Amino acid sequence: MRTDVFRSPQSFIVLVMAMLCLVGVSAFAQEEPAPTAPPAQAAPQQAQAQRVFRSAWDVIIDGKAEINGVLALNFEPQGGEAKLVRVNVLAKTKAKQIAKDLANQLAFTAGANYKVKANDNKVTISLKNKKAPVYYLGIEEQALDGVSIRLTKG
Repeated sequence: MRTDVFRSPQSFIVLVMAMLCLVGVSAFAQEEPAPTAPPAQAAPQQAQAQRVFRSAWDVIIDGKAEINGVLALNFEPQGGEAKLVRVNVLAKTKAKQIAKDLANQLAFTAGANYKVKANDNKVTISLKNKKAPVYYLGIEEQALDGVSIRLTKG
C-alpha cells in the first residue's frame, strides 16, 4: 500500500512555505558585526569676530555705575603683543570719571606712540607718531551694571 505524502497541492505549498520561513529565519539570526567607533572629531571651535586695526578709536561711555564693577579693554598694536587695560569702577561713579580713569590706564598701556584724550564721557585714542602701527581695540570684559560702552571709528 502506497501513501502519498502530498495528497493535495495545498499541502505541498504549505510545506514549501514552512521551509522557506525556516531558511529565512536562520539567515536573519546571524550576529551583526560589532559596531565600529566613529572617527574622532575635533572639538568645534568658537567663531571669532574679525579684528579691525585702525589709526584712531573712540570709546563712548554712558550711564552711571549701579554697583562695583570692572571694565577691561584689549589693546593690540598690529604685529605687537596684546595688552589688557583694566579699570575698576566703584558704585555710583559717573561716565565722565570712568572715562578719565580709562584714559589714564590707556595712556600708560599704549605708550608714547599713541595720544589718549578724555573729553567728557568720550575717550579718543589716536596715533601720535605716523610711523606707529595701527591697533585693535576691543571690549574684553564689561561687568558694569548701568553703564554702556561703545567703540566707534575715531
